[in-house]
Amino acid sequence: MHSSHVTWNALSIRYILKGSPASENQAIDFTQDGTSKHEQDNSGNQIHSDQAAMDLHNNMSARVWMENETKWGIGPFRKMPDSNDIVTTMVSKANSSPLLLRAAILNLHGGDNATVWNNLFNNMYGQHQHLVHLLP
Repeated sequence: MHSSHVTWNALSIRYILKGSPASENQAIDFTQDGTSKHEQDNSGNQIHSDQAAMDLHNNMSARVWMENETKWGIGPFRKMPDSNDIVTTMVSKANSSPLLLRAAILNLHGGDNATVWNNLFNNMYGQHQHLVHLLP
């Protein structure tokens, strides 16, 4: 796994907050919508693959981390990680992430069922900030 997906989530939130009058929840919601669509087929159906389980978990973890690291403020007064901090943190998290099977990744969220998949695709936040690698 590369840290690109998780970095994409965190940087997206940062750039939205820096470049628009969006709230933190709006920035995270927009990012969640876009990155979840990346895990759908051309007809908009959820892809329930091993790779999608890992990517959706990691995307959510990055959004949770970014939400926890961002504090209230407007424009330049908002405290949040800069681009270098985001890249460095996400690379570090990726390099220290455990190797897991799809079932173990989904079990972190409640098992391999429709509710878990819907939560991974649709929820802005989750309980985890750690990343995972997919066992080959």
